[in-house]
Amino acid sequence: MKIAIMAMALLVGGIAFGQEKAAKTPEQKAYSLTTKLTKRLDLTEGQVAQISEVNTGIAMKNDGIRTNTSFTQEQKKEIIASNYEAAKSMYKSILTGEQYTKFIALEKERMDKKGGAKSTEEELDDL
Repeated sequence: MKIAIMAMALLVGGIAFGQEKAAKTPEQKAYSLTTKLTKRLDLTEGQVAQISEVNTGIAMKNDGIRTNTSFTQEQKKEIIASNYEAAKSMYKSILTGEQYTKFIALEKERMDKKGGAKSTEEELDDL
């Protein structure tokens, strides 16, 4: 009986532990996105540095918005969407025409796959 209870406790504990998702820091999110874009768009070293700077800045801003309790959820979504559009604008000035076209195609593909229902808060993370 004790063994059965112990086994059940381990099973439930293991399932609960496995479902926890560690929150990434803004720096980790920016690094992850920069790495994805580097691979998918074949960025040069100079572009990697610039894109990394943009991603870090946007991730830090978005983190500040998410943790700010003075904004409503709708206001947070609008501000984060605005930050996302700003990042795209900055990408356009950093990437070549071909790279930017590929970036837009990847973005469209991602939105099509998600059915357009993805929250703007997670858009940059999923590229």
